[in-house]
Amino acid sequence: MGELKIVKEQESAIVLQKKLLKAYSPNSLQESNINTLEKALKSKTPTVGGMIRKEGSEFTRSVLLVWIVYLNNEINERPMSENQMKTCAMRIMQKHSSLKLADLILVWNKVIDGELQLYGSLGTNKIVSLLDKHFEDRLNHSAELSQRKHTEFRQGDLDAPRTSKKY
Repeated sequence: MGELKIVKEQESAIVLQKKLLKAYSPNSLQESNINTLEKALKSKTPTVGGMIRKEGSEFTRSVLLVWIVYLNNEINERPMSENQMKTCAMRIMQKHSSLKLADLILVWNKVIDGELQLYGSLGTNKIVSLLDKHFEDRLNHSAELSQRKHTEFRQGDLDAPRTSKKY
């Protein structure tokens, strides 16, 4: 009886992971039209680290591999080997766990559209370096937004009554 319950739980977990893998695939997420940093920041897609915590490393690696294969097929220059793609997925998991899937979509779209240039063949070092640059841009953009909100707040109604009470 207990073994049957475990088998059913494992089967339902596999079905759920297949659904999630499909939901996070390039075909599904490309429809979200993430073409700006603003849209990537506001996106509800999970972070790489969040996926690792919630779904596990193997699942997250599988999702990243699907995206790397997609980019590899779109670029059509000297393709990456299967080993290189696995290494790339692991490096993204290790180095860029705070990025959302939306960030990957944005970077991939920019590479495919020619906005980000890849000279020579596609490789782990080039993908990681593009993500490094994107992460830096993302931090700078977030800092600008935060500064802008702060400035707007500070320039607000200066004569507004105090809302907090003294001790």
